[in-house]
Amino acid sequence: MGDFTHCYNIVITSCVRYLEFRLIPNYCMHFYCHNNFLVLYVCSPSVMAVTDIKTTLSYAKDDKTRPYLYSYQRSDDERKNTPHHQSDFGGSTSYVETTVMDARSLDMRLDVNSIELVNQTTCLTTDDFYNNQEKIQEVYYAEIAELIQKETGAQHVEIIHHQVRNELRNTGNIQNLNTPVQGYAQGIHSDSHPQSAEELFEQLSNMENTKKFKKGRFLYINAWRNISEEPVHNNHLAVCDETSLIKPDDFITYDLYGGSYHIQQYRLSDRMSDQHRWYYFSKMKKDEVLLFKQWDSDRQLSGRICFHTAF
Repeated sequence: MGDFTHCYNIVITSCVRYLEFRLIPNYCMHFYCHNNFLVLYVCSPSVMAVTDIKTTLSYAKDDKTRPYLYSYQRSDDERKNTPHHQSDFGGSTSYVETTVMDARSLDMRLDVNSIELVNQTTCLTTDDFYNNQEKIQEVYYAEIAELIQKETGAQHVEIIHHQVRNELRNTGNIQNLNTPVQGYAQGIHSDSHPQSAEELFEQLSNMENTKKFKKGRFLYINAWRNISEEPVHNNHLAVCDETSLIKPDDFITYDLYGGSYHIQQYRLSDRMSDQHRWYYFSKMKKDEVLLFKQWDSDRQLSGRICFHTAF
């Protein structure tokens, strides 16, 4: 099974520290601080996920150059004007064997881990997601906006884009990203970067109906849903618990050129990959939505950005 949709959103809004350690085989130990006390609880094998998956994830290797991608076919003149970018993509990749753990039994929170699984039904059918763009934009966008307002307390939500993913029905490629159905996004990445997120917020908050939200906290957040009536059995989405990242060591700035735009994103360095905790939610159903942050302007939170990849 592999039918998914993403919604990309800017959320405008007027901590508990969490760590996980796998120190004992088949046991999961959790620590968190509350009112200056350190609290420990241990998950026994009876409640441990048995659906962890060993796989290989595509990290970035820092080769002292800045990675980039041209997601369109450049003209000969464009290539002449960018002699440092003769190829359409640059940067080095490192393939790291990783265990992606099932997060079903864990309490992942947006403001702590940058990820959270929530429940929401949709009135759209699987066929609607493939063949009814008008219904997606008029009905589904409103559903997702309502969900995000409920889960974040946002005063206003702008839906900026959606993408259906299915490898078998893929109508695009790495240099043609503007098609209704794309394949799965392999390679660990974020969809944003502080500068790109702030530029997007500035643009969206200058519209007539959003000017009153120009000040305050904003979020850039993704909503990922299985659009099939069957639970997901393969081509899952892996998300990295942000509390396991080493900052700023792990972050590599990446340039995405789309013809009419240039944005910055991040790739994830392989140097500290053994410290990273990767999760997925097994057998995701159509009435579940995985929310994961791409940028949060609140610098006090541990959960502000989520690296992710299909696997």
